[in-house]
Amino acid sequence: MKAQTEPTIATDGTTPLTVRQDWQKCYSGRSPELLMRASAKSSLIDRFIQGGTGRIFELGCGGSKVLVRCAELGWQVGGIDYYKPAVDMLHTCLESNGHSAKNVLLGDFLDADCAPLRESCDLLVSFGVIEHFDDAWGILDKWKCVLKKGGIVVTSVPNMHSINAAPFRWLDRAYWRQHVAYTPEAMDSLHTKAGLDVVQKADYVGKYSLDMLTPWDVIARRFRNRYLFKVVHTLARLCVEKPLGLFPGRGVRRLSPHVMGVYSFGHESAP
Repeated sequence: MKAQTEPTIATDGTTPLTVRQDWQKCYSGRSPELLMRASAKSSLIDRFIQGGTGRIFELGCGGSKVLVRCAELGWQVGGIDYYKPAVDMLHTCLESNGHSAKNVLLGDFLDADCAPLRESCDLLVSFGVIEHFDDAWGILDKWKCVLKKGGIVVTSVPNMHSINAAPFRWLDRAYWRQHVAYTPEAMDSLHTKAGLDVVQKADYVGKYSLDMLTPWDVIARRFRNRYLFKVVHTLARLCVEKPLGLFPGRGVRRLSPHVMGVYSFGHESAP
């Protein structure tokens, strides 16, 4: 993603729906300490990173708790993001805990040169990134070259068809428009168009989360009484999140917070 005033169209037709300023709110109040604590919690890719080591590269890696978690497990980590405060935070978190951050790059992955990383990685991942682009297959088509033969791509996006999406769309329409709503079928189609093979068909994954997509900052501003907002927020945790969290963590279209698929690249179509 590019630091710019207006989105531009990359040579492959990929169009970014956000600009750098849009991410200031996202990372406000975060710190390396909070990032380190968050990395201790389980991640969507734990089954790929536990019990072995390798090299992982993340697109849109700024403030990535997954890369910190991987580094703690012995993986070599790398990634690219254009938002400097988030990249700096990740550098600080990794280096202060004795891990290398030399492959965590500040740059725009739409036009960055990925040739130096060709066939060097076991995993190529992104979490909540490609939904911020129209025609995002070009991003995957470009960056798949960093994978070793048989390397794995794991892509996760927020589930824009969940029950949380309705208040998000109603209360924060400008931010809503910065997202592409993927179904599992559309996710698989995007990756096959980029020359990747489906290893595990995309599905709705994760147990219900009250925070996923919910624009709490917008909701809080609508309450004149801060105490009343805290009461409503607590009641929502107890009466909504806890009971809905009892449902299965896969295949529940209206409740699961993510859409995630797993893909591979065998290099038959490598340029």
